[in-house]
This record gives sequence, C-alpha cells and structure tokens, in this order.
Amino acid sequence: MAYSIIELLFVLVEKICVILVIAYLITRTKYFREILDKRFTLKNRVILISIFGAVSIFGAVTNVRDLGPMIAGLIGGSVICLGAGLIGDIHHFKLDKRARDRWSWCVLYEDVGG
Repeated sequence: MAYSIIELLFVLVEKICVILVIAYLITRTKYFREILDKRFTLKNRVILISIFGAVSIFGAVTNVRDLGPMIAGLIGGSVICLGAGLIGDIHHFKLDKRARDRWSWCVLYEDVGG
C-alpha cells in the first residue's frame, strides 16, 4: 500500500502536534517548575521520569524514541534521563522481538542519548 507524500506529511504533522501539546502540558506543571528552580525531590523526579518515559514510549510509535530521554537529560539531569530511557528500553524490548538480540546496544544508545 503506497501512501502519497501529502498523506505522510499529514501524519507527521499530527504526531508532532501531539508531542507539542504534551510538551506544553509538562511545562505548566509545578513539578517542572521545581526542577527548573533546582529543587529536586523524590516525588518530582518520579513524576518527570514517568512523563518522559511515556514520551519515549509514544516516540517508539512515531519513530522519535530518543526524544523523551534527551529532553529529560537536558531538563532534569542524568537520573531522570536514565529512568525515562529505561522505561523506553523496556517497552522497546517487549515490542520488538529482534531487540532481544541487540538489547545492550538499545540500552546504551537510549540512555546515553540523554
């Protein structure tokens, strides 16, 4: 089944809009503001790891799987990046049968990407 360029572009713009809405909603949370103010607590780290892990899982569908851990690393540091990356890695491991052969490379690539 061949798709036209217009149809593929429409799907791509749709996925980008979803990611932009998620980013906008994340920036409006108090946990995000606490991280930007350098007030790290266990609760806001766990919440941001969950949010960016979900972005990583959604990125697996849209082929931008590394976006979640990279943004998590830039915003919250290595702990949040590692947590979000591991969530994305576990999802990728369960999703792709071939990922079991290259599991160590997936973990390294996803987690170092942030």
